[in-house]
Amino acid sequence: MSHVPLAATAQTSPNASRFGATDTAGGLHETKRMGWRDRFASITPIAQAAMLTVAYALVERLCEALGVETLGAPAGFVLLLLLLLSGRLPVAWVAGGGKWLIGLSTLFLIPAMVAVAPAWPILRADWVPLTVIIVGGTVLTMLATAWSVEATCRWMEGRR
Repeated sequence: MSHVPLAATAQTSPNASRFGATDTAGGLHETKRMGWRDRFASITPIAQAAMLTVAYALVERLCEALGVETLGAPAGFVLLLLLLLSGRLPVAWVAGGGKWLIGLSTLFLIPAMVAVAPAWPILRADWVPLTVIIVGGTVLTMLATAWSVEATCRWMEGRR
């Protein structure tokens, strides 16, 4: 019986790695098949952002239905944090969408600027203190967010 390498008998397809095989220099090798969790983690950041938005809307409706006197966003953030810390929600499922939303966060300020523009004659007299407050508040918010994200990442890395 002659020995024929697997690479010589198997044909590779563009989807070989998707179905659990990888083509290397040594031939076709079996790898672990992707489970539904791995496939879910590989969806696009836009789809992840859409799911985060739907989750926000559901938490908002849940807060209204339960009569909780809070907005859906803080309740959703707490729920998301608890799910991530408990390991029930893998970070890979929301990381891409979260990064995409954060990258677009400056666009969320445009409606506020459009709303303030008609009031410029009233605000003209106090533009210096308002600018200091807005810029200072923005810088402090960015610093606090950066510090808390960095501290959380270090804490989560220490748990691994």
